Amino acid sequence: MKIQIKFLVVTAILCFATVITKAEKFSIKVAGNHSFILKLSDINTDQIIVRLDDSKGISVYEENLSMDKPIRRKYDLHELPEGTYHLFVIYNKITKVQTIEKTYEMLDISSEDQQTIFQPIFRQHEQFLDMDMLCLSEMNVSISIHDSQGNIIYDESSDKNHGSFAKRFNLSLLSGGSYSFTVSVQNGQVQKNFSEIVEWAPALSSL
Repeated sequence: MKIQIKFLVVTAILCFATVITKAEKFSIKVAGNHSFILKLSDINTDQIIVRLDDSKGISVYEENLSMDKPIRRKYDLHELPEGTYHLFVIYNKITKVQTIEKTYEMLDISSEDQQTIFQPIFRQHEQFLDMDMLCLSEMNVSISIHDSQGNIIYDESSDKNHGSFAKRFNLSLLSGGSYSFTVSVQNGQVQKNFSEIVEWAPALSSL
């Protein structure tokens, strides 16, 4: 049974003229019939996750890389069946996604199919929980909240968000306990889920 709870939710869509970030270098290019080369440099992070998913979202390959020097790695997909694959490169709460089409003869990789997904940021202060996320392209965003028993107490979807997506939740309408906030981002065939566990104690908030 779905529990309906009304939250004080504030939605703001802002357009950013610029995004302040270091000039990171990221490229994927075809190298041979069924191979591609991934290049990464000038990324300030200790660890990078590289993962390849098939069209059903099942991971077929994953590795962790260290950014102690520029990365240039070649990946061979000749043993994988034909179809659509998504390469995820994850670092510093940023996910780069590249769609790869594999046919019998070749790989098709287009920079137009490359996406950047930013992990949402949660900030809790007193009885409020703020969520902010930057959408560089039009993305469908879904938010759901589950209590500790797995019951859905909040569910919302918003289509074609572009810019800054922000929401505020009033936790004072909830009983004390542990809650799971899940944000699902979808753009075309690519979907990415983020989760955040929030501990809410009304008595402490009122002090």
